[in-house]
Amino acid sequence: MKKLFLISLTFLIYHFQIIAQESEVVQKSEKELLLEARIPKWVVPILNKAHFFDVYFITDTINPFYLESDFNGDNVDDIALFIVNKQNKKSGIVIINGKTNIHYILGAGKEFGMGDSMNWVQVWTICREKSVASFKDGKKEMNFKYPAIKIVRNESIATYFYWSGNKYKTYNQAL
Repeated sequence: MKKLFLISLTFLIYHFQIIAQESEVVQKSEKELLLEARIPKWVVPILNKAHFFDVYFITDTINPFYLESDFNGDNVDDIALFIVNKQNKKSGIVIINGKTNIHYILGAGKEFGMGDSMNWVQVWTICREKSVASFKDGKKEMNFKYPAIKIVRNESIATYFYWSGNKYKTYNQAL
């Protein structure tokens, strides 16, 4: 009788733990679901596995809301999505390596060389030039091995995110 009671009690505790976990799952908005449906099919399973959506959501406050290119030179396209941290509302970029499925968060609450948020970004593009220079003095030049992501704050500064061989780094360009 005691064994039956313990088994029943264990089952009930387990059952209530599952219910508690399911109730903690945050429902995605219709807009979030639509944005996820518009990105390449290979991306969402990677983000789900990394529990990305527990902390961040994809946003379309900047157009286009994602960029695709081979940012790290492995001959497979990677994807960059504009994101927002759910807790602190700071925006940033997630870059997902198409070959290894590893993701990198730039901003969105994490320091990236110009603070920890990209709420100020007005424009972002893929920079395919191999070299860019600071227009203010014309002396400081940066060479890129692979396409970089260029974000623009205003008419005076742009930041480039580029693959250094083992991580993403930044280069700030005075315009």
